[in-house]
Amino acid sequence: MHIILIPGLWLDASSWDDVSPALREAGHEPHSVTLPGVGEPADRSGEIGITEWVGAVVDLIDRLDGDVVLVGHSGGGNVAWGAADRRVDRVGRVILVDTLPPTPGGMIWEFPIVDGVAPFPGWDTFEEREIRDLSEAVRVAVAQRALVDRRDRLGSLAAVLGAR
Repeated sequence: MHIILIPGLWLDASSWDDVSPALREAGHEPHSVTLPGVGEPADRSGEIGITEWVGAVVDLIDRLDGDVVLVGHSGGGNVAWGAADRRVDRVGRVILVDTLPPTPGGMIWEFPIVDGVAPFPGWDTFEEREIRDLSEAVRVAVAQRALVDRRDRLGSLAAVLGAR
């Protein structure tokens, strides 16, 4: 079974490095993705949004044989949901990790923009109930891996789903 692993905001494919070996050992084929423009400065990523993220995952689905499972973490869950909506005949399951689809017209989240990008805001931005199960070591590792993200990528999933 192909399993497409979609990271949350500010993260790239490496955020799934600890998960992929176990999936392989269980007989699955994991595909960790880095979404287009993640980590790029605003002058190179300014036109990239959630539509392109969903499109990149749909393109990957189309390159694989058979059904796929989509796993989306945090903001990546919205990307998984959008890709599943575009390929209902190919997606056997969608697994959402620490996320849920936004309400109609809702945003993934609003973060402050600095020099055209949304830098990782730090753990103080999150409510303790959202991060209480993350050890200090995990928090440090994620913060060190965090990449910048453009605000326009944090847009409405409804707009993406309506664009089909």
